[in-house]
Amino acid sequence: MDLLCINDKFPNDVLAFYKQNGVSTPIEDSMYTLREVFKSSTGEIGLLLNEIRNPKIPVKHPILGIIKQEVSWNPKRFTDLLGNPLLAETLKDILQEQKGITVKQLKDLHAN
Repeated sequence: MDLLCINDKFPNDVLAFYKQNGVSTPIEDSMYTLREVFKSSTGEIGLLLNEIRNPKIPVKHPILGIIKQEVSWNPKRFTDLLGNPLLAETLKDILQEQKGITVKQLKDLHAN
C-alpha cells in the first residue's frame, strides 16, 4: 500500500530522543510503502515503512517494563495517494492478513 506523509512534526524532546537513538522519521509530502501494520502492547496501531528501517530502541511496555522495538508511526500521519485518511478498518484487515488470517476467513468466523 502506498502512503503519503502529511505530518512530520514531532515535539522537540521526541526528536532529541530519536536523534540519540539513530531513528529516522517520515518527511512530509514524501511517499512511502507500507511494510507492516503493528499493534503495540497498549493496543495502538502503528505503521512500519519499507523506506524507513530504524534500529530497535528502548520503549516502555506496560507489563514487561523497558523493551526494545522499532518505532512505528501513527496512521494519522499518512493518507493514501488520493489524500484519503487511512481507515482503522482497513488497517485492522491488513493486520489480520499479516497474521495469516484472511479478511474473508475472519468474516466467516464471525458469521458462524
